Amino acid sequence: MECSNVQKSGAPLRSPTTTPVLPPETWKHIFQFLGPGDLYSVTKACPEWNELLEDKRNTFLLPLVIPSLMKYVDRNTTLKFRMIATSTKNAVDKTLQGFYDSDGEHPSNINYEGTSSQKHLCKVADGISNCYSFHYKDVGEFLKKVLPDMSLVCSDTNPFLMRHIACIMGFPSNIAVRRTAHIHSILSKFGHHLSSLRINIIADASNQQFKSIVSHLHLVPNLKRLLIKDWFLSLVLNTDFPQPLEDYDFPVLSKLVRVVIDFVIDDASMSTFVLSLIRQYSTQLSSLACHGTLLALPDLNVDVLNRMFSNIKKFHLVVEDPNVVTAFQKLCNVSWCLERLKLEVRFSDEINGQLVLSTINNFYKSLEYLELDCNILPNKLNVNEGNDSEEETYRQMSNLKTLITNSKNMELDFFREFLQKNCQHLKQLHFKTANVQSTEEGRWALEHIRNLEKVVFWKAVGLPSGRPPLQCKYTMHRIRD
Repeated sequence: MECSNVQKSGAPLRSPTTTPVLPPETWKHIFQFLGPGDLYSVTKACPEWNELLEDKRNTFLLPLVIPSLMKYVDRNTTLKFRMIATSTKNAVDKTLQGFYDSDGEHPSNINYEGTSSQKHLCKVADGISNCYSFHYKDVGEFLKKVLPDMSLVCSDTNPFLMRHIACIMGFPSNIAVRRTAHIHSILSKFGHHLSSLRINIIADASNQQFKSIVSHLHLVPNLKRLLIKDWFLSLVLNTDFPQPLEDYDFPVLSKLVRVVIDFVIDDASMSTFVLSLIRQYSTQLSSLACHGTLLALPDLNVDVLNRMFSNIKKFHLVVEDPNVVTAFQKLCNVSWCLERLKLEVRFSDEINGQLVLSTINNFYKSLEYLELDCNILPNKLNVNEGNDSEEETYRQMSNLKTLITNSKNMELDFFREFLQKNCQHLKQLHFKTANVQSTEEGRWALEHIRNLEKVVFWKAVGLPSGRPPLQCKYTMHRIRD
């Protein structure tokens, strides 16, 4: 979109058919009461309204509309928006950076309320983000194209459009050493612009790799989100040469609020690194994602978890081994005030229902969002056994508004009983399903959960392996009198 500058500054804003004639200040006063979506609709209403948007003297309008426009245009057009004016550049950058700001959670990973336009924007953002994934290309190419001579670029210049990069460590070689050196040189000068950092580790994991991670963290003082993940291969330490345990000098990262530790911890060196990391930052975190092997570490008993994660609000637990029940047992007894909880089971089809519901009930007062990415074993709950009374087992979760689960769980009578007795304040219920041939689960939910407003069925699309993206296939709404 090109900007028109036909009218002189200070003149009334009008077109041949615009009536009444109003000065720019009046239009500005009117439009400031409209949200971005309404402004976008206004610009499509007629050529005259669109002309208001294009006029340079009304550049206050375009930045407001851009977040909505970005949901419909391709990546190249999105990047061209940044070239119109400083205000539009700031609007684009703010929208893109929002994907990794706040608690640093990517909305497409956790938000099941997004429309197709929102998912289009996620795709555009992912495409831009991939340009800063240095494991897909030699980081030297990035230096040649974006920073051909870093010595001539001011450190105040931000070369990271989304304030996020991803890098890889592993496969000791001259190429890996050179890539690490390049990344280190970039972060040394521009690392203070980053708010999000993803580090992928490829076997063999070593103390040297962990030290490199720590050295990178010293160069990103404004980091908000840190993700450390094993890439393609499980982390396997070289056991032929036992590695001494290290003391890691982690920097102060006062803005860090989210940490993701996405690998199995099954080695002393690995656990030493992870424990050192979370001890350094745990009290300031509001969001944590980790494998069950972290919670299962003997050093982390319930009292220690309560002290370390006193401010945690969002928690994502990944379980890859059905025998790792210690993590759930500890989670059943911590005193966290969780607002969002996701329980994910990988490589194991089912998990004990009593364990899952006991975990959920531990946060019944505070939980607002719950995702059960697992199939629950059909074991009948017996409230007469153990310490839990029926009142303690079925606690009304007054703050829970959104629940996401596999549709297969609705085949279990005790799970329906849980929904009926614990979840009467639900507003949205989302089912992940292999096919949407029957909506009986949705009809039952709308009939038995009095405050439920919407039921959505999601189906995995793409390849069956891994974690394919979900696509909304069917939505049911409550019709009120």
